[in-house]
Amino acid sequence: MPYFEEKRDGNPMIDDPNEMPDDELPIGEESDSPEDEAIPEPKAKGWLPIKLRGRHILIAITGHGFGHAVRVLQVANRLKQLDPQLEFTVVTPVAEWFLRDALRVPFRLLPMRLDLGTVQSDAIEADPLATLQQYEQFILHREALFNSLQEALVDTPVDLVLSDLPPVASEFGAWLGVPVVGIGNFSWDWIYGEYAEMYPEYSWVVEEIRTQYQMTDLLLELPYAGDLSAFPERDDIPWICRKGLLEPQETRKRLKLDPIKPIAVVSFGGLGMDVRLPDGEWSKNIDFFVMAPVNRIVGKGKVVENSVLASRHVTFPDLIRAASVVVTKPGYGIVSECIAAGVPMLYASRKHFREYPLLVNGMKRHIRAEELTKEMLTTGEWKPAFEALLGKRTLAAEPDPDTDGDKIAAELIMKKLES
Repeated sequence: MPYFEEKRDGNPMIDDPNEMPDDELPIGEESDSPEDEAIPEPKAKGWLPIKLRGRHILIAITGHGFGHAVRVLQVANRLKQLDPQLEFTVVTPVAEWFLRDALRVPFRLLPMRLDLGTVQSDAIEADPLATLQQYEQFILHREALFNSLQEALVDTPVDLVLSDLPPVASEFGAWLGVPVVGIGNFSWDWIYGEYAEMYPEYSWVVEEIRTQYQMTDLLLELPYAGDLSAFPERDDIPWICRKGLLEPQETRKRLKLDPIKPIAVVSFGGLGMDVRLPDGEWSKNIDFFVMAPVNRIVGKGKVVENSVLASRHVTFPDLIRAASVVVTKPGYGIVSECIAAGVPMLYASRKHFREYPLLVNGMKRHIRAEELTKEMLTTGEWKPAFEALLGKRTLAAEPDPDTDGDKIAAELIMKKLES
């Protein structure tokens, strides 16, 4: 497996985030038919071999969604500030371009899947039976996974496992005899527990996961969490949020957006889904900025890849900060970024996601939010939800929650590492 570090000229860093470099890619063209295509993502580049030399943390990240990678890598960045000699190996199926955008320090990548997440037809609907069936096979082939991890790490001793939150990572850390620290707002025994109520023959899968989680030394519990009782020791931490650094007008300038017109950022994570943008007279004064991938889009809006944002030196949190409203599914990553930016949200209802009502409850305490049903989303009938959202004149109950969870998490992890 290769060792990697970032080569700065491949993705330049600039001292002043509001100073615009000259190089850029074109913004996505207007999309007014299902056949329009987004700009393709370029292959990852700009990495050079390095050698591990300091204390070594194995970071295990579920492939379930970008939000898990975002928050645990925020903590890794903080850890590197506390101890510049720390080295990281990241084990995850999450795309390398995303990892190197989030983790701004050298790391080794093992592109392996450590858990299943959920089987989904699109970004907002899960299949409980297919999920349990596939995870059963995952458990049955666990020995091969352990062997692969051992082989990859044979010459690189691990000092701590940091997990979000594949169950096998806790068992692997216990087998290594090193501390295991988890981060999460839900665990897979709790998620699959609801599925096993529908299909009791898979209850053993839930018990197997709970047994693995019980090998975790410390679970750092994020706000509005589900049942995390499988973990013997838990500490509460605040929100972990990425925050935009650019001023909203600078973001609009770099993306060649109207300086005044409201922006609706439409984003449904890595799976995408069918989206019909509204086409009524009321919507003509709104810029719809649609982040790829989308399975199928109908209506007028700009479909844009993350590579375009990177070429303009705009991060996704910068875009969220510049938005007038975000249209999305309620996952931890984007909810936390909207809370950090104080941006209202139209959220799609999600089926068979047990954490959904807890996240909705949390975000409604901190930002203005309104539900957008799947039918509204796929028919373009967004107007009632937009009007309800804009009609909310009162502030959220707690508009400025503590968002220093990454700092607190890093300090607690360092204590475990040094104990």
